[in-house]
Amino acid sequence: MAECYALNVSGSQAVAYYYTDFPICRVSDDFRVTYWTTQLRGCRELAVTRSRALLTAQYNDPPGIGYVGLLEGNDFRSVGQVRFLLPDGTQIPTHSFVGRGRHLYYFDAAGAYRATLD
Repeated sequence: MAECYALNVSGSQAVAYYYTDFPICRVSDDFRVTYWTTQLRGCRELAVTRSRALLTAQYNDPPGIGYVGLLEGNDFRSVGQVRFLLPDGTQIPTHSFVGRGRHLYYFDAAGAYRATLD
């Protein structure tokens, strides 16, 4: 691991997404490590459930873009691109998110917003 781009710590598990190969790596409460390879590069935050992940924009993506997919076998299988929008329908203007468990949070002067993997 050269640099951790995204770290999601929730309860007794930690999930990291890191440079250079950008896998998703989960360390469980019993220190068991599970990896999923991805084709995504440069995402800065992620939300995770047992079988799914939501990652923020890659290198050169505009703000407010994300990727949702399934954690299957040893691979993250992307099932779609998403847009993060504010309640008034405008796109989120920055790449600043915080991931905790199955949630991605975005904060600005007007409030706090949450995207959730159900």
